[in-house]
Amino acid sequence: MVMMTEKSYSIAHTKNHLPVLVHSLESNPTIPITRRGKIVAYLISTREYDALKGKRRKFTDNWKSLRDSDDFKKNSFSEKEVANWRDSSVGRDFSF
Repeated sequence: MVMMTEKSYSIAHTKNHLPVLVHSLESNPTIPITRRGKIVAYLISTREYDALKGKRRKFTDNWKSLRDSDDFKKNSFSEKEVANWRDSSVGRDFSF
């Protein structure tokens, strides 16, 4: 997740101090880069990039992991309890 840091740098400052800013990415996950005071880009750490790029698990894989977990089995929900989890009420009205 990209997190906002308090300090941002102009494009000119970034160009002139890139090695220092890259080194600072070890302690800051992101560094905002501005043009005329508006953020236009971010420098991000490798760790942050990997987290953003990482493979996401499918919902079904997560659900299976939950069902197979000891905590879930320990509670041993009945079929009736599970059926009541879903809200069966009618959705909101809308028009085009």
